[in-house]
Amino acid sequence: MNLNSYEAVLVFPIDITDEEKNNIVEIIRKNITPAGGNITSENTLYKRTLTYKVKKKQEGIYYLIEFASAGDAISQIDSQLRIQEKLLTFIIVRKEKHKLRKKPKEPKRTKPAKKKTAKKDSTIPAKEDSGEHITSEKV
Repeated sequence: MNLNSYEAVLVFPIDITDEEKNNIVEIIRKNITPAGGNITSENTLYKRTLTYKVKKKQEGIYYLIEFASAGDAISQIDSQLRIQEKLLTFIIVRKEKHKLRKKPKEPKRTKPAKKKTAKKDSTIPAKEDSGEHITSEKV
């Protein structure tokens, strides 16, 4: 089974109890372990003033969970977290595996092409009325 690494950031209201917070985090645990995944770390990050009000709340507690799981479990977690009234908002992001890339070769610089100048016509119209032309060559 192919497990991907994920990060989930949950934002709780500041008046949430520990029991309510643990119940919401337990939703993630219950969906990860049957799928063969595991939680690698859990951290309460900080209490922060939100940029805009979410569910009429201006402050929230950020909680980070890093875990490995199959992709099928993510949709189940997402749908169950959406109906939680005590959770302000959340986001689940798949962590990309960082591969070392070779530095791309810079294209060789070439000398800029010389601009081709158009040769000036050596004929000058003598008169606009007649079709005669005077050339700059010696006559």
